[in-house]
Amino acid sequence: MNKILTRRLGPFLALFALVVLLSALVVGLISDGSFLESLELIVIVIAGLVGFLGVVAVILLTGVVFAFLIARAISFLHP
Repeated sequence: MNKILTRRLGPFLALFALVVLLSALVVGLISDGSFLESLELIVIVIAGLVGFLGVVAVILLTGVVFAFLIARAISFLHP
């Protein structure tokens, strides 16, 4: 599993970096700001999306854990 994860993670991160740089270049060409300002904007947007997805993942994981605990308690009380 770890080999599969590391083989898939490298190309994904490279593609992610390429998308960030290309989108920063496009935003820099469209707006009047410099390339670094547009790169900062893209990084802030991506960081916000990652944070939002992290919060959603924590909420879903908490729900799954509580559902598992409730199912275990019910199966323990009713053999």
